[in-house]
Amino acid sequence: MFDAAGDAATPAVKAARGRARWLTHVRELADAGTGAAQPGDQQLAKAEADLKAAAAATGTPEEKQAAAEAALHLGLIKEATGDVDAALAIYADAATRFPERKQWFEAAIRRAKAMRAGSNKTARLTPQQADILARGVVFALVLVQADAKPADPKAAADKPADDEPGFLFWEAVSLAADKKYPEAVEAIGKARAIHDKRRLKLAGRGLNPLSDPLEQIFLRSCDEMKAAWTLDNQLYGDPTLGTTLAKVGVPKFLADYTALVEGQKKYALELKDKTDKLAAQEAKTEEVTAKLGEADKKLGEVDKKLLETDKKLKAATDDLAKAVADKDGTAKDLTDAKKALTDADAKAADALKKAKDADDRFAAVVKELKSNKLLDEKDDTAAVLAKLPDVLRKAAATAVSGDAKKAAEALLAAKKEADTLRADAEKAREAVAKAEVMATKAMDDAAKAVDAARGETKDALAKTAAEVKKAVDTTKAAAASEQAALKLKADEATQAAAKAQTETAQRVAQAEKDAALKLAQRDEETRRLLADARAGIVVPLTSAELEAKVRAGQIYGAGVELYFESRYAEAETALARATQTDGTDARFWYFLGLAQSAQGKSPEAAFKRGVELENRNQPVAKLIAADLERVQGPARQALAAYRR
Repeated sequence: MFDAAGDAATPAVKAARGRARWLTHVRELADAGTGAAQPGDQQLAKAEADLKAAAAATGTPEEKQAAAEAALHLGLIKEATGDVDAALAIYADAATRFPERKQWFEAAIRRAKAMRAGSNKTARLTPQQADILARGVVFALVLVQADAKPADPKAAADKPADDEPGFLFWEAVSLAADKKYPEAVEAIGKARAIHDKRRLKLAGRGLNPLSDPLEQIFLRSCDEMKAAWTLDNQLYGDPTLGTTLAKVGVPKFLADYTALVEGQKKYALELKDKTDKLAAQEAKTEEVTAKLGEADKKLGEVDKKLLETDKKLKAATDDLAKAVADKDGTAKDLTDAKKALTDADAKAADALKKAKDADDRFAAVVKELKSNKLLDEKDDTAAVLAKLPDVLRKAAATAVSGDAKKAAEALLAAKKEADTLRADAEKAREAVAKAEVMATKAMDDAAKAVDAARGETKDALAKTAAEVKKAVDTTKAAAASEQAALKLKADEATQAAAKAQTETAQRVAQAEKDAALKLAQRDEETRRLLADARAGIVVPLTSAELEAKVRAGQIYGAGVELYFESRYAEAETALARATQTDGTDARFWYFLGLAQSAQGKSPEAAFKRGVELENRNQPVAKLIAADLERVQGPARQALAAYRR
């Protein structure tokens, strides 16, 4: 019908024909599995010709409506063939030309920029992506027209489609790209509310009539984006982290921070080791210093003893000199004592002589007194002496001759003198004996003192002094040597610790630099892969990844067979290995959870991980459905509770 209209077709027909031609061609390419649509493709050229002609129309409201739709599809063709800049130019021009449809084109601009994800490279959409994009736009237009139900065609053409959630969705994406997260969260919330209100009108007629018949994917996506942007707002809004995160991004920041923490841990361990060694060396140095202090103390004690010995030596020398002097004095005293003894002997001899004379006189007087009858003839000397006082009284009282009286008095005087002389003689003898004893002792002591001072004392003190001096010198030398050795070791330990600390800091700095470089390279590679993925570029797996997937698939197959043979424990072990080898396949996790559930274990973690992967089409739904077809009954119901 479109072809039959020819060149005379109205703008509305040309717009519909151009849209039909390019969408039909996109689906043909998708069904054939060929490459993406190429610029200059003949079918696309015909579609572009119709759309350009329709987009130039400026007549009735219906023609303006058709022109606006044609401009939108022209931009979509440019996006599908990888010319995003041309698409943005078409959208910007159309937003000016069709102000009543400005919201369409602003949303298209935001979407195109967001899909390009900041990459300057152009990339063509795959046929599948182009088909999905085009269908989405067409359904949106149909839905807007169906919902409006205007009273007249003019109202349908003029009414802006401001109640479509996609407009707010792309606005939210644009706001988030500018890091206006609170506004983005608000916009995505409004988009979700609008979609939730309208979604049941497309029940069973969307892109996923079986897996998402009630159009819930958009709701879940909005919730996830809202949560992510709320978190981003907390991170980027932090006064401390915000600037750094804005500069390097959250993944790189976390990776850098992790590397920094690990580096700091390593540095802290190395520093602790060096510090412990230095502390041990310092403790040893302190111990040696303490020993050195004790040695100094002992040296001081030795010096003190040496001083005391010197004093004793001087005192002994003084004693020796004194002993020599005393010896000389003792010799003089001995001479004096001998002289005194001679004098005493002379005096004693004289006294004895006088005593003898006195005795003679005494005898004569006694004789005379006896003759005068004053004494008895029988009286001895003792009796005479006892009676002498009475004799004197009698002689005085009687008329005794003067000679008798004188004789009595002479007797008494002689007695006294004899007594005195005897006493003096006795004293003289005692003095002589004492002088002899003292002289002898003095001579002996002087001789001994001189001999000791000159012999043993002098030699002993000299020997002791020599030994003490030698011990002191040895102790001083040993202490000085040990102190020097300890100081050298302490200096070496300090230098080694300082060098080790410097080297550790250099290694940490180099490691941080290398880690930062690797992280930057990895971050750049991640951004590139993400951009390629968003742009539709298929990134082939590495040989290692392919090998891992093949190996994981083999293990998974064995695990599934074990499960259906009711060997659940063995199946769990095999399936766990499969998830460890390749954790990106939902089927692996689903059967791991089924094996765990069959043993009475909780399958929640495995089922949830499987649901996450299934929502990301890892793998496609057909493969999951085929593998789960054999699982029926309570096990299937338990799994279905998580897949709702």
